[in-house]
Amino acid sequence: MASWLLLTLSFTSFVCCVYCKTPLFVGTLLPSEPNDFVFSPLTAPAVQLAVDHINAISNILPNHEIVLRLRDSACDIGLAGYELYRLLSKSDETKIALIGEACSTVTQPLAQISKHFNIPQFNFLSTSPALDDRETYPYYYHILPTENDLNPSRVALMTSLGWSHSLILVQPSDIFDLNAKNLRDEMTNAGLQRPEILLLSDDFKDTIKHIKVIDSQQCLTI
Repeated sequence: MASWLLLTLSFTSFVCCVYCKTPLFVGTLLPSEPNDFVFSPLTAPAVQLAVDHINAISNILPNHEIVLRLRDSACDIGLAGYELYRLLSKSDETKIALIGEACSTVTQPLAQISKHFNIPQFNFLSTSPALDDRETYPYYYHILPTENDLNPSRVALMTSLGWSHSLILVQPSDIFDLNAKNLRDEMTNAGLQRPEILLLSDDFKDTIKHIKVIDSQQCLTI
């Protein structure tokens, strides 16, 4: 009887080992509600769908399975930092990577934290050019162009339309300020007149008044 029971347990263990896969945990920090920058509710399902496709293809990770640990970060650095701590403090689940966040203002500090854990962080929403700094963000990887990468096409459009003057309106933020300065440099290098950078104020009347001072022949780039 004992031998039969031992044989049964051994066979069961063998079957489980044949069909089980080692989980690879990936922390995912994304907002679950819409905000001013992205239509967030669609992002988490898109990530889950991609992971399901990868797990369904047996020759990509034949002995492993990606398991997402989704957390709502709400494009808020306080909440995102808390959820990141929760993800990394779960000792029985070693995270091999992070995905997120949606807003660059949140992604940047998260990437500065995750580098101390040697965890690669992947992003498909944040477009801040500051994230290209490999010294500050050595483990951060984005899979879409930054705002700076789009500036040559903006300059090409203005050149093809014969626009030589411009005004750059910028929302007060370090992220947008970097992009505006890069666009100004790209325009200057292309032989266009060096544009003025105007910060948008809370009082839109002041902004409109300043714009009216500028020659009406100039083009307006936002």
